[in-house]
Amino acid sequence: MDLLPDGRSRQVVGRPWRESIGMGDPSDMSAVDASGDPTLAAAEEAIRVTVRDLALRVGQSTIPNVVFDRQRALGLAAYHYKTDDLVLNPEVRGRSDFGVDWFVGYWFEGLILHELGHRAEATLLRARWWPVVGAGGLLVAAALVDLFWELPIVYVGFVIGLLLLLLGALAFIPLSWLCEFRADDFMCDHGGIVRAASCLDMIETQAQGGNDLLHPTHRLRFRRQIRRASLPQAGR
Repeated sequence: MDLLPDGRSRQVVGRPWRESIGMGDPSDMSAVDASGDPTLAAAEEAIRVTVRDLALRVGQSTIPNVVFDRQRALGLAAYHYKTDDLVLNPEVRGRSDFGVDWFVGYWFEGLILHELGHRAEATLLRARWWPVVGAGGLLVAAALVDLFWELPIVYVGFVIGLLLLLLGALAFIPLSWLCEFRADDFMCDHGGIVRAASCLDMIETQAQGGNDLLHPTHRLRFRRQIRRASLPQAGR
């Protein structure tokens, strides 16, 4: 049986586990600088060790920078490919009312694996922006040509640029969904369905049932991983 540090059985699904340890409202915890708090500093070091171990386990030859920043975390965690930063909400360093570390459990390992999945396919994260950047470049080029030469064909460039910009904006959402699905796949393939389900359940709990446009619904993500759990490569 999998036990918590205090000897109690750990639930493997995010919400029941969170409730079983009596975790309070995470917004009550301020993002204190760990440099002045030995407990927070120890928590950060333990989290960095977890990230390092999981990154090496999945075959990534380098370790991402682990950063604690509420705004850049965009929720619980986020991977920023430009700086190779795995950004975590400072609240994950905390403890529940029963003194159990919040970052102990399958859900947290699943969360890290999900972000490492984004890291493994950083090109896909960049690709979301390519249509938008290309359209912007075409519009700038058309504006410069119109400024110096005033050629009629410039208006064709403007129209094409605007159409590409619109298509890029429309494609950004499905491409973002694809990024999330692929990161979930990575999490399930390397961590198993238990960690995937625990992580997705905790994400839904923290989102309080809400969902932004750039992320698929919890139901879609969960069903996809349940379906994939029977595949040979899942759950290594």
